[in-house]
Formats: sequence, structure tokens, C-alpha cells
Amino acid sequence: MKKKSIIILCAVALVALIVVILGKDMWFGGFHFGSPEVRTLPSEASWVKVDATIHEDSHSPGEAIVIELTFQNNSTDMFLIEPFPPKIMVMPSLKYGLVIREFPEGAEAKSLESGETVSYTLTWDQRDKNGQQVPAGDYKLALGNIDAWNQRFMLTLDKPAEITITSPGEKTSETSDIIETIRIFKAQPPDNPPPPGGWTFQTTGPRPDEIQDVFDQGDKMSLGLVISERLKDDINFSRYTFYNKETGIEETVTVSSDDSGPFEPGGKYFLGWEIPWGIPEENGEYELRVYLDTEVVASALFNVGVWPASWGPEMEYFPAPIHEVKLIIEEPHPPPDPWVFVYIKGGLPDSCTTRAGINCQYIGKIINIEVNTKRPKEAICAQVYGYFEETIPIGGDRYISGETYTVNVNDHTTTFVMP
Repeated sequence: MKKKSIIILCAVALVALIVVILGKDMWFGGFHFGSPEVRTLPSEASWVKVDATIHEDSHSPGEAIVIELTFQNNSTDMFLIEPFPPKIMVMPSLKYGLVIREFPEGAEAKSLESGETVSYTLTWDQRDKNGQQVPAGDYKLALGNIDAWNQRFMLTLDKPAEITITSPGEKTSETSDIIETIRIFKAQPPDNPPPPGGWTFQTTGPRPDEIQDVFDQGDKMSLGLVISERLKDDINFSRYTFYNKETGIEETVTVSSDDSGPFEPGGKYFLGWEIPWGIPEENGEYELRVYLDTEVVASALFNVGVWPASWGPEMEYFPAPIHEVKLIIEEPHPPPDPWVFVYIKGGLPDSCTTRAGINCQYIGKIINIEVNTKRPKEAICAQVYGYFEETIPIGGDRYISGETYTVNVNDHTTTFVMP
């Protein structure tokens, strides 16, 4: 009996050695050697095209978000999607990979003939996996794996699906097929001139910066725009206006010729760089409108001299104390460029202070990251010092191998060399 056990163990060891050499996934006598390989469906084959449709540009907190997914068999053969639906995950746009809500895979399998399409509708209540309302911001979807030809394949969306949840109160911006994103900023142009074509920006955090920045008389305004990639040609906008929501008066903004265009499809632009825009002389709630001929193609709300009651208690904003900054360079993943992340540890001076927005500005080889905090104005709070931590991506393909880049996080400066 003992000799037989030794023989069996030797056979198992021999099979394991063969698996290591051949790189195969095998079963032997109830033992599993190797691990199932997860592959992405080859893009050149485009066997299954997955689209996600979100009919609203933005959603108020608590509003149900309806997502329609369509799966199309683009191959010439029958294709089986199992399980159906696949697992669906929700992640913050700037923390891609951090799953905050997961919808489990279904128990069905869908067989699609060539060219056939099947749909699945998902409703998200804006709650995370702990049942808590998620903060305002941008979110993306990701799909789980499916089984095909005795292997595991990763499904990907044909185009990224972005979900925007606004801060409490009314929706703050309207976009179109021409402008994908619009942001209003208090103008604080840095000393460095912008690179050709303007500089890019991204915003994250619990509050979009196009709201809850109340302009005071004498302030100046700048505007960030992301132009739709779906456009075929460059575009010029005819005018920008300030519309007073109380009086109904609409006035044209005086801007430089460069702020009218041309703008490239997919481009990201910061307007009001050399000549920041003036603001209305009368206090009130306004809508900034962007016109193409006689059509409004995007708009965003802002306020002059007043704090809308719908925003809750009036807030004060301050640069966050920064305690630690680390650069993390993740080795290549598709696309084959290393990806750069910034780890930030900041301070919260009292019990009422919370983290507000994070703004990233790219100016040549300089990345400026502004991290803010907020607290209710004139609030009396416990003097208990706290901390927050954030890890944000700052891109990969924008950097050149061997070049040195500077990252400024509030008053902290660090550098890195791109591998």
C-alpha cells in the first residue's frame, strides 16, 4: 500500500512538471495544475461588440441611473455568451480598478447568430456595495469574464461609458454631441505659457468645480472644454453668453479670437488663458452658454455674489495641508506605456473639514495638482486633526521615456523620470 502511494505521488509530480514545461492547464486524478488563462477577445476579430447607452448626461444624487447594454455578434459563426449577463462593475473614473459596486453575473447563456444582438438593462441606485450613496463625480463601467471555447475571455465596452453624478441641487451643465465636457474655473493662469493647442485638465472629487465656486465682483473666469471625438472636422464657436436666470437678460461675453477656435475633434482646451473673461456686473445665478451659429451646444451654471440655498450651508474652500506625496509608475499594461499615479496624504484641520475637489493641470513637463478642502463657513468645530489619502492617475502616453517631469501638489514638489 505504501509503495502504491509513492507511485501515485511520483506520477502526480511528473504531470506537474510537464505542466510547468508546457504551460498547460490540466486535471489529473482530481488535482488541478496551472490556472485558467483570462484573455481579452482579440480586437482584430471583434467577435462581440458591447455598447452601453446612458440617456442622461448627468444625474442628481439618488436618481436612478438606467444603463442599456447591447451585445452584438460580429463574427461569421454562432457565439455563446455565458454567463449572461456577465458581471457588471462600477468604478470611479479616476480610480479605475477600484470596484465600488458589483452586479453579479446571471445564470443564463445567450446564443447569438452572426449579426444578432441581445440587450440587457441595468438600473443603478447610486449606492455602493455597502448601501451608501456614492459621492458626486464621474464613474465608469467594466464587464466581467465569459466562457468561450473552454477558455475565459474578458469582455470590454466598445466605447467607455461615463456616468456623471452632480452635487446636490439642480444639474449644473448640459453637453451635446459637439462638446462632451464643460467646466467653469476662477481664472488663475500660471506663469508658464500653455503648449500649442491649449492644455488639458481633469477634475475629480465630491464637487464639480463648475459649481460651488461663487464669483465675487472683480474675479475673472476661465473655461475648460472637451470637444467630441465624433466630429469629423475642426469647429469654431460663434459666441459665448451669460444668461441671467432671474431677469432673462442674455449678454455676449467678450473673448479673444483664439477662444473661438478652431477646435480639433477630441481636443481638450482651456479658454481665457491670456485674457481671462470678465464676469457679469450684477449679482445672481447665471448660465454660461456656448453657441454654434444659433444653437446652444453646451451650458454650465455659476453664481456671482450669492450662495444658492439649494447648495446647503455656505462653504469655504482652502488648499489642503499635504503631508506626503509618492510617485508610482506602473509597468506597462495595454496600451504598452507605463502608467503614472500620484499618492497623496493630506490633512483635515478640524472635525468639520472634508476633502473637496482635485484639479490636475498639465503644462509641458509640469503637472500641477491642486487639492482642496472645504468646511461650513463660520462653523464651530472640534479641533481634531484628521487625514485623507488619494491615489490619482496622471496618464501614461503623454510622457516621453527618459525625460524628467515635475509634479507640484499644493506646496509639495517632486520629480520623476519616465522609464
